[in-house]
Amino acid sequence: ITNPSGLVYTILYAGSAIAPTAVGVYSPVIATITDGARTGQVSRALVITPADQVITFSSFTSEKRVDETFDLEVTSTSPLPIELSITGPATIGLNAVNGKKTVTVTGVGLVEVTATQAGDANYTSAVPVSRSFSAIKNTATITFVTATLAQTYDGTAQSVQASTNPVGKQVDFTYRQINSFFGIFDSVTESPVAPIAAGRYAVTATITDSGYVGTASAELVIVRRAQTITTNFPTLPSQLNKYIDGYIDLSAVTSVSLEPAV
Repeated sequence: ITNPSGLVYTILYAGSAIAPTAVGVYSPVIATITDGARTGQVSRALVITPADQVITFSSFTSEKRVDETFDLEVTSTSPLPIELSITGPATIGLNAVNGKKTVTVTGVGLVEVTATQAGDANYTSAVPVSRSFSAIKNTATITFVTATLAQTYDGTAQSVQASTNPVGKQVDFTYRQINSFFGIFDSVTESPVAPIAAGRYAVTATITDSGYVGTASAELVIVRRAQTITTNFPTLPSQLNKYIDGYIDLSAVTSVSLEPAV
């Protein structure tokens, strides 16, 4: 500012006409009036101190599910790189589409993500900013293998099968017999043991996985096995005539272990 105002002047910063941008002490800074007959000069020192940098870290929902991946929205008031660290059951990656850092949940527990930004000659270190969330179990779906829900008695345990989405999750089954006449449960409690006897059974499938939950229900029907009987009984009248006034040794054999009645 000149007095009178509006006079033409030049400024030299430690001998340079270019104003400095880097942190430092510049002396002398000399302002000289160059406006016709008017003269004047003043000398001072210019001190440029490091600028503060501030991290903006957008919040996210308080709960995330296992195998969920989401982008992190982190910016700063300076061009210096931001470093991200994480604690808990999750990992940090990179979104190849938009170039943003991502978090993928790998287990159950508390996850904290911290953004830091180191300083340099022109910027002070930023105050770290942290965001946290609870990682909870995800939900898996269960699909019963239809063919295993309709079986025939053969004297062995008739277990059911199921697939999961995501694939490969552990499934436990329990069985409870249903009264075929009244449509009510015959047994008081469910059993993990697959049934053997013919009948109707309510089946409950449950995901047992560290990162997933899920249940499904179905009905298992074990039908009675058909049996055949093989005998030596005479079938033609001519075969019976030769046994008049005598006796016949009859035999009968079944296709199962039950004893036939003759």
